[in-house]
Amino acid sequence: MDSRAFTYVDQHREALSKMDKRSLINSLDVNDTILNFFFGGHIERLKGRDDKTIELIKGRIRAQIAYNLYGSSGFQEAYSKFDPIIIRALQTLDTGQALLQ
Repeated sequence: MDSRAFTYVDQHREALSKMDKRSLINSLDVNDTILNFFFGGHIERLKGRDDKTIELIKGRIRAQIAYNLYGSSGFQEAYSKFDPIIIRALQTLDTGQALLQ
């Protein structure tokens, strides 16, 4: 996926450069065209997958694109938006902070 993200960013750099990091992470539409690119023209491999799986894949693609544009900070910020383990950990930290106050 890393090499596909690099190629995608290289081919779409002008359009992607018009988005700031937060916009890209929060609103980049990973549509069927982008999915097909990342799956090497074999988007049919996703047929029959549940919506949660598709959203995880789209989140990972978004994170890889962010990495290629903004480095590891972009990747981490994008990845933390969809990874269920990170989301739960952040919720636990928030709860702990509230208890300490």
